[in-house]
Amino acid sequence: MILAMLVLFVGAPLERHIRERARLTPAEAARKDAERKP
Repeated sequence: MILAMLVLFVGAPLERHIRERARLTPAEAARKDAERKP
């Protein structure tokens, strides 16, 4: 049951992130990565 809850709470945001990254061009993805790194 705990594993199911973990999958639901972590999986949904992770899936959104992956779908968002899939829509970006490689140049946009690289720029976004550069913005995240300090």
